[in-house]
Amino acid sequence: MRREVQQSGSERIAWIDSAKGIGITLVVFAHVLGGANGRGWFGDGEAARTVYDYVYLFHMPLFFLISGILGVESMRTRPLATLDSRIRGIAWPYVLWGLIGMAILPLISRFMLSAPSDGVSEGLWKLLTGQASWFLWTLFVMEVLLIVPVARAPLSLLVACSLLIYAISTKYAPFGIFSPVVRNAPFFLIGCIFASHIRELRSASTLRQSAGFVVTGVLLFATLALVMSSVGQSELLYLFGGIIGSAATIACTLAIRGRLLQRALQSVGMGSLAIFLLHPYFQGIARELLITFAKFDPRFSFAFIVLAALVGPWITWQLASKFGLGWLFRLPPHRKAKLV
Repeated sequence: MRREVQQSGSERIAWIDSAKGIGITLVVFAHVLGGANGRGWFGDGEAARTVYDYVYLFHMPLFFLISGILGVESMRTRPLATLDSRIRGIAWPYVLWGLIGMAILPLISRFMLSAPSDGVSEGLWKLLTGQASWFLWTLFVMEVLLIVPVARAPLSLLVACSLLIYAISTKYAPFGIFSPVVRNAPFFLIGCIFASHIRELRSASTLRQSAGFVVTGVLLFATLALVMSSVGQSELLYLFGGIIGSAATIACTLAIRGRLLQRALQSVGMGSLAIFLLHPYFQGIARELLITFAKFDPRFSFAFIVLAALVGPWITWQLASKFGLGWLFRLPPHRKAKLV
């Protein structure tokens, strides 16, 4: 398994970056698909809706699982440094780009399928409570709440407790704005409990190994599709789908042997935060240019819009890093700070 060293000195696992690359590609694909279906690009939209629901079963749980894999060691050994890192790498870009989004909303609202009409105070409240953009808010709140328990309690106990709270929330006691935290905490904690085993997985080095990973991934994806078609959407399916779909994605990632594809996915994965934050803007720009102005057939423009929503933010992230604007996506650490 190819490993790289980050500037912080921590080990970077190449295939995990590739898995993030696949995950963020699915996020962009699903968002473009949802918007396209809402605009009636695919007729009655039943097939598109089925694909949309299927992808949503696991593409975000995959990121929570990976966050647990990568975060458990630092949460146990350097909790204060972990908190500082999450403020700089999650809370900061969430707030910054949330405020930017609020500022430019009057300019872009007419291009949106359903633009919010919130005032400033209501918009700030939604930003504070995660109602404006749930994922980064949920990830930050989850990690902050779990830093001390993960550092001090048995992970198996935490997983059991998270599953119990999950079950209670689905039947008896919704947790309001914290429902997404409750809903996704099991994936994060499962990532924590299996982190050492998952981190030691190696990408396929032979054609036989690659075929084995592909078969495993395809069977898991097929199982998930079969279960989804049998039981329909439910909270239990989301839990099952998040675990099975994440495992299938990891298996398919490990099967990749082509160097060019590996490097492309790794680079996309490393820029996944910027892509997540910026892809709605590039998606909208590409859609308006191709559909509204150039009058292209929406169905044939779909792939180009997905590509633009991936490549545009990636280029922006690269340029920001090159010209000292990396703070747009992550605050640099204090030079003189002594991490605990």
